[in-house]
Amino acid sequence: DLHYFPNRRSSDLMIAQYVSGNGSAYTKQAHALLQKWEVRLPRINNANVSAYYYFVLGNYYKYYGNEVEPFLKANQDALVAVNLAYDETKQLLLGRIICEIGLAYMEDNKFDKALANYDEAFALSNDIFVKPYFHSGNYFYSGICSGQPQRARQVFDTYLKQYLDDSRDRGLRFDVLHMKFILML
Repeated sequence: DLHYFPNRRSSDLMIAQYVSGNGSAYTKQAHALLQKWEVRLPRINNANVSAYYYFVLGNYYKYYGNEVEPFLKANQDALVAVNLAYDETKQLLLGRIICEIGLAYMEDNKFDKALANYDEAFALSNDIFVKPYFHSGNYFYSGICSGQPQRARQVFDTYLKQYLDDSRDRGLRFDVLHMKFILML
């Protein structure tokens, strides 16, 4: 799609700049690019492009912002758009968007709402949403922080325990061991 690929490239570049330590130098450029895309949205009038735009906007607020509300709103807008989008777009974004909404609720100390979002995302089939470590870890912590250690144990056993044996990433194994330690308290 003519409109999707430049938006996707913008997201990848924004995340790469943040991860490489250039986030503060790239903030204004990323914001200007997103404003340009926002102006084009009504003319494009495409749910797939809108879903990805709001998802990228959410990433902007996640990586470059400090406030929960714009991060949450961008992902809620992405959820509305993705539900109107093609199945391929849903497959790519639906579970991730629901998890990002859960993360926003965690940042806002609304752990029960976060847990409900992670429950919804992780109930999706693996064909629609592959459960990555990052979201699995947040799912685990939403269970702990909402006072539901049994749910956290279930999340650990189902989605995280495998990383203790299967991962060559020492940092990842350490994170999972930390979660296992929390469960032992």
